[in-house]
This record gives sequence, C-alpha cells and structure tokens, in this order.
Amino acid sequence: MRTERVVLGLAAAAVVAHLIDHLIVGVETSLQFDSVVAFGALTAVAALVYPRLPRQVQAVGSIVLGLSWLVGDLFHHVLPMVRHGAHATDYTGLGATLAGVLLIGVGVAAALRSPAAGAAARGVQCSARLTP
Repeated sequence: MRTERVVLGLAAAAVVAHLIDHLIVGVETSLQFDSVVAFGALTAVAALVYPRLPRQVQAVGSIVLGLSWLVGDLFHHVLPMVRHGAHATDYTGLGATLAGVLLIGVGVAAALRSPAAGAAARGVQCSARLTP
C-alpha cells in the first residue's frame, strides 16, 4: 500500500504540474478547461485521502482517473506533439499522460490487494474466527 501511495502522489504531482503549466502559459478559460482544473483538484485530493478509502473505491477511482488523464492528454498533447512538434504545454501533457498510466497501475494494484492487507494498512484490525 505504501508503494501505491507514493506512485499516486507522483502521478498527482505530474497532473498538478501540467495544470500549473497551462495557467502559466495562459489559456482561455472555458467550461472544458475549468472542468479539467476541477478534475486535477480531484486527483490531488484523491492522493491525500487514498489510505482512508475502501479498497474497491481505491481501485475503481484510480482506474477512472487514470483512464481520463491517459485518454485526454494523449489526444490533446501527445499525438499533436508527435505530428506537429512540441508546443507550450505538451511536455507536461506527456507527463500527465504517463500519470494516467501510473494511476491505472495503482488501481490494478489496489484491486489485486487482499482485503485484509488493505484493512491492516489503514489501521483497521481484522478479527479472525477461531474454530475449536
């Protein structure tokens, strides 16, 4: 679980760096950009509260966030960068795309983790039934 938290933190940092890059370069605010900023904030909050979430929410949430960043930034930054060369925010867009891959990996790791291991990592004690 510690590795998941570290990887999730790195992915969230890459997403936040990409959003800050957009703000520095100066983009026109639109509903689309505002929703991406909100989604970036959600990713950062998810990284902070991740240990407190149930294992299923960790898995599904990380995969959904990861797919969103992967697909969104792949089509908005990576493919145009390959076709036409890099522009202002494309390098951090590449980082956010890779963050999407990391988030998917975190979600898969959470899904494969045993429920007892997740509970123990959150500090919840699991009681085992003893049979005579």
